[in-house]
Amino acid sequence: MPTSNVPFPVFGARGFVAPDESAVLAGVIADIQAAFGGTLNLSATDANSLATSQGQLAQSLTAIIGSAF
Repeated sequence: MPTSNVPFPVFGARGFVAPDESAVLAGVIADIQAAFGGTLNLSATDANSLATSQGQLAQSLTAIIGSAF
């Protein structure tokens, strides 16, 4: 069964709690790195790497996941 590093939302004592966008981005980046052998120039803390094609992909996927929450 495939796994992902993207955190899941939870139902807490106060109801639905979505993960922070930064946590989702970190999970998406970890998934992309795992898919490509961990050799991409891609990091959530490096704005230059987020401006690359793979960074744009990670940010787009993060936005799509965020809109689902």
